[in-house]
Amino acid sequence: MSRIPDEASNSPMSDNIIATPALPAKATSRSDVAGRVVSNVILLSLPEKEYEMLAPHVEHLHLPQRLERATFRAIMQMQGSGFRVRSEVFLDVLLRASSLRSELSRFGLVHGMQVAQLVACNRLHEINQRLARCLLMCQDRFDSQLLPLTHEFLAQMLGTGRPSVSLAAGALEAAGLIENLRGTVKILNRKDLEETACECYGIIQDFNVGLGLK
Repeated sequence: MSRIPDEASNSPMSDNIIATPALPAKATSRSDVAGRVVSNVILLSLPEKEYEMLAPHVEHLHLPQRLERATFRAIMQMQGSGFRVRSEVFLDVLLRASSLRSELSRFGLVHGMQVAQLVACNRLHEINQRLARCLLMCQDRFDSQLLPLTHEFLAQMLGTGRPSVSLAAGALEAAGLIENLRGTVKILNRKDLEETACECYGIIQDFNVGLGLK
């Protein structure tokens, strides 16, 4: 999911980080100055004129699973890659880029709706359903059967204890839906995992379609 984890600070070295989501089906291909493919849906949605304002300043970076920033904290659920733009450049471009402002506002609104849905989900639904939903959402972004997630980290994401996650993961494994490996969860049967997940997964998917994500 595209995200900007921390707000611009007064430090000249502060960055706005735009994480890289999966490439939507009919997106226009773009590259950064180093020739790397840009698959961020917000960057791909911009008119050429606005993208050219940002392109010389877009830097590729690796995002580890946990990313700590001063004052604000952002947590990467799984490691990946993304792009960053220096905050002073980003804010300057933002004043002149109406499409970028619109896309960021739309993303912020939809992301807020997703967060509200997940809060309700974690409060109301059974741990097996929530774990299934969480694993499906992670696979949508990571695009692999093997998800580098520990039970401890899943417990943090689901707002519960590690023993509860281990019990739920064991039940899903016994049903042939996943395989629990050391520090990794392997998806074996996505179709049945979707049937196990609560209705929140479908709702989140509808939100993602609105953002151009799969």
